[in-house]
Amino acid sequence: MLSGCAAKAAPDEVAPSEEEVVSSAVSFPAFSARELEGEGIYTEAVFADARLTAVCLWTAECPYGAGQIASLERLGEKYAGEGFAAVALLLDAEGDKAKLDMAQIALTETGESILLLAAPAGFEAGVIMSGARVPCTVLVNGAGEVVAGPYIGQRDEAETDEIVMRLLAE
Repeated sequence: MLSGCAAKAAPDEVAPSEEEVVSSAVSFPAFSARELEGEGIYTEAVFADARLTAVCLWTAECPYGAGQIASLERLGEKYAGEGFAAVALLLDAEGDKAKLDMAQIALTETGESILLLAAPAGFEAGVIMSGARVPCTVLVNGAGEVVAGPYIGQRDEAETDEIVMRLLAE
């Protein structure tokens, strides 16, 4: 259950340290999600296409999700040739045309550097979301393991860039 929308993480929602995330070896939950445009279906196998994938979990009603997605898309363009990809997974619109339309309007400025998906009903996001607030971003390796995050709220793009650059260098 999602508890709300966050511009930034509250002080008690600070993301776990890199060591805590890596040592827990949490795999991203299995999913089968449709593109927002409805053109294709993707599974967690999408992570194998890149060394590192940023995944933004968001809801149509949270305005900060669109901002975080735009930031990740710019990073996707910057690091495309280095094995980085970005995915936005909409959590609350499966079968809800009004929310899908709302999401499409929020994302009118996105381009081709981010994969926009609608999570299936019942997707178990709680496994990887700390504090159950959106937007929530995690970084996933090619094996589907969460290697950094969760980061709650719309993050400073420069901070995210630093994390991505460090993880790609490893």
